[in-house]
Amino acid sequence: MAVEEGREAFDDKESAVGVVVTQGVPLAVRQRLEAVQRLLGAQGQEPYRVVQRECARRLELSVSSVQRLMRRWKEEGIAGLYRRLRKDRGVVSTSAEWQAFIVTTYRDGHCGSCRMSRAQVYVRVKVRAQALGCEAHPGRTTV
Repeated sequence: MAVEEGREAFDDKESAVGVVVTQGVPLAVRQRLEAVQRLLGAQGQEPYRVVQRECARRLELSVSSVQRLMRRWKEEGIAGLYRRLRKDRGVVSTSAEWQAFIVTTYRDGHCGSCRMSRAQVYVRVKVRAQALGCEAHPGRTTV
């Protein structure tokens, strides 16, 4: 099955039941659709894992992400191939006070030839949290 001018080309009319119109669909979704079609064609065959790895490489995803993509395709159809946005996108979970402390500590540690790493800033955050008696402080990955 190949995608041609907005729809798939089929050899016979019986297989035309699975036509997926791709006109107006973003390029990334079309590429994912082609990968899903290749994987569906290789299902139950010996080189399935090879095809799976190749699709992962082409889509610049991990094999497990390709497996999730296939699961979403089976559950939701073409809607499952669209990229999802995180629900917490753009939401900062660190308080303004901790943000100011982190930025100030980092900037103060970069004066002249002195360089402070993020790990060192995290140690300062941890010490300050202990001094304040605060158990909930920004984690290492936040700093």
